[in-house]
Amino acid sequence: MEIHRQGHHVEGTLTGVDGHDSGRVYLLDGSFKNLILTLNWIPREKTKLDRGAWVLKLKENGNKFVGFGGYYSTKTEEVLSCEVVANIKNQMRV
Repeated sequence: MEIHRQGHHVEGTLTGVDGHDSGRVYLLDGSFKNLILTLNWIPREKTKLDRGAWVLKLKENGNKFVGFGGYYSTKTEEVLSCEVVANIKNQMRV
């Protein structure tokens, strides 16, 4: 995951590393204010329908984002939720 911030606005990309998302690139857009990061994500490929949103809090002295997300899964054709943990240095687990 790569995020760039200008003021409170954030944007970036996320590349899937395993499963059916492996190699897929997602576009991120949101805001960061008062330790809370809100992100909406959509696939870079215009033909893909999956999309979602996360609300994360910066924790552990700025080393990790922790929170929850909701998303539409084209695999199950349902709206689902998940816990999200994003380590600032390296990886993200959803």
